[in-house]
Amino acid sequence: MRALIASQAMTIAAAGFLLSPLFVGAQDEVIVDNADAGFSTAGSGWFASSNPGFYGANSLLNFMGTGSATARWTSPSQLTGEYDVYAWWVASSNRATDAVYTINSALGAQTSVVNQTANGSRWNLLGTYTFNGAASVSLSDAFTTGDYISADAVRFVPTGGTGTLPCLDPVTPPSIASGSGSCSICSGHILPGAIEPHPDTGYYIHSDLPEAFGSTGVLYSTRPVLADSTATPLPLSVRTQVANNFTSIDDDFDIFMFHISQPGDGSQVRRMVVYVKNDGAGPVTINPKQLMITDGTIGTVHEMESNLGRRAMDEGWDTPISSVTIQPGEGNVIAYSKRFPGFPNGPDMSANVNCFARVRANVNNPDPTSNPTRLTVHIVAIDGVSNISQNRTRAEALLDLAAKNNETGIDLTRPPQGCELSRACGVVRTFQWRSDLVTVDAAAVPASGYSFSMALPKVQTGACPTLRQTADMALRPGYAPQDTVGNYMIDYRVHFRVVNRDPSAPRAIDLQFTKGGADIGLGYKVAVSRDGVTDAELDAIPTRTDWAGPNQSAISKSMLADHGGSVTVPSCQERYVDMRFQILGNASLPFSLVLKPSTNIQLPEVTEGWMIK
Repeated sequence: MRALIASQAMTIAAAGFLLSPLFVGAQDEVIVDNADAGFSTAGSGWFASSNPGFYGANSLLNFMGTGSATARWTSPSQLTGEYDVYAWWVASSNRATDAVYTINSALGAQTSVVNQTANGSRWNLLGTYTFNGAASVSLSDAFTTGDYISADAVRFVPTGGTGTLPCLDPVTPPSIASGSGSCSICSGHILPGAIEPHPDTGYYIHSDLPEAFGSTGVLYSTRPVLADSTATPLPLSVRTQVANNFTSIDDDFDIFMFHISQPGDGSQVRRMVVYVKNDGAGPVTINPKQLMITDGTIGTVHEMESNLGRRAMDEGWDTPISSVTIQPGEGNVIAYSKRFPGFPNGPDMSANVNCFARVRANVNNPDPTSNPTRLTVHIVAIDGVSNISQNRTRAEALLDLAAKNNETGIDLTRPPQGCELSRACGVVRTFQWRSDLVTVDAAAVPASGYSFSMALPKVQTGACPTLRQTADMALRPGYAPQDTVGNYMIDYRVHFRVVNRDPSAPRAIDLQFTKGGADIGLGYKVAVSRDGVTDAELDAIPTRTDWAGPNQSAISKSMLADHGGSVTVPSCQERYVDMRFQILGNASLPFSLVLKPSTNIQLPEVTEGWMIK
């Protein structure tokens, strides 16, 4: 940062030529160059330009993109009042003609569009803006004309105006959910949002069929008709899968698996494998990565779910199989677990007899037009005494045999009744759920808080369809529900803008997840900032895991525990709370997110452990 003092003339060397002396008014101005501490970039692709005419040491360039790469200039000092804001760039014929600078002022995000093919190597006025504390300017790679965007320096010059601020616009409280009927849980407030395609994979296969099994065989498959079992066979009507415009796996896919081995005498060690059959006319190469958790405990500790969720959200995958090419009509194993034992004396849920797993498969077809991708995926329990070189032959010998179901109290021969959630099993187009940006006034949040129900399936929101947060399955057994149950390990992205319209005192809020009647666990990332964060910035935060419920230490847990326990918003200012989370425990969903007032006022603001810009 360079502060230019009143009436002080400064001559600045810039790329081999001299700028004219700068004379400023009665207050200090602030210049943030791309070499200063107040400058930061996010996303990939930024590189130093070789063109002359830059301010300071150099300038940066980036290619045209989607907005995921950003440059940001942040004043290290608080600015109050009215300022002229200028930008410096290096012009060239291949620069963006519609570069969008976003000025984050006291009145919110305001934009200025400039043509970087002209007026380079000088200060260009973006506009006059009012600040009341934090001041920053950002520039992204989202433009439509040109090859490069130029990021160099930004200048804040006080105009002498006070920039008197209104204490923010009035805020409409979140609306209250309403509805009636025996199959509705319409309570609390509505968190508006929508399902959107997941950026990484095309299909999500949820496998817990059967959750507890007593023999080797197929646990779940994308075949039109599920395999039969020699012991207690299921009727054909419930083994025939319901296909909603589904023919086969033809894209990248994820698999979630939760299975408990119950061989009776405890002597048989088992292994989970994922076997993929190529039903297409050309070769397909699969690049898989996996997380197979067979160590630790579940129940009151939830160690296994937490470890799996944390590693999945932080991209901590294993790659025991790096690549598999499968010829037409053939199949092969793309993922496998360690060996794990059964338990002889009933379902001791704390024993090390479980397999929690995630598999992500990148599917590459060299000629998808002539030879469309057609894959059948099987999750198979095989004899664990075999070494991994026998995985394929062992799995192929069991593809027409279902693993024996040993579940107690689970009747797989009938569909769910009423609001009953039944089993989460089948194939869904991979999605994430993203909320709209919801604004709340910290000075007006009631003592009981705003409670937002989450992970709501269609079967429970018949009277309030706007609350539904699930997607219909593309393929499912006849008794499985139409939409996913609980959205176990599905990404949620939730965004709050918290303002404080109290002109005389700071206010604080806490954000909690809460669950009564059953346990619920979350893996989550939280960013608190003055102007919001990108998905990439949020994803870079380490994942925290926590649990709430009657068998835990509390019914409610703060999602801000690592961040001082609250978000403090000074008078007439705002803060953004951005979250990404996955549900790690799927017992009796849904759960609630609750925004509540807090007496934990933190001035100066706590910055340890969070992102605040």
